[in-house]
Amino acid sequence: MRRFPNTADREDVHFRAGRGYEQVDANKAISFYRGYLKLYGTQNPDHAIAAQARIADLERKQGRTREADAASAAVVSMFDRIIAAEGKVGPAGRDAAAAAAFPALKAQY
Repeated sequence: MRRFPNTADREDVHFRAGRGYEQVDANKAISFYRGYLKLYGTQNPDHAIAAQARIADLERKQGRTREADAASAAVVSMFDRIIAAEGKVGPAGRDAAAAAAFPALKAQY
């Protein structure tokens, strides 16, 4: 990223690097995705939602249920904010938001 800071696909390349971190260390991957969100926000709504969903999944795999639940709630909140601002969310972002919302909805019934 530092070598080619102005390339058109910088955000996409940065997002995809997260999967590499996941293979090495879950905590580093969580930090990476948080950094991605801080740097890019919802510039790419699908990637932003997916990054937050990956945080939730990684926290859950680490046995940190409270953090995972908070991250899942953040996915739904992020999706709602994007839609309210008339942003465009593609199928991947919608799927991630639906998956994050499902456990809470299931518990209501």
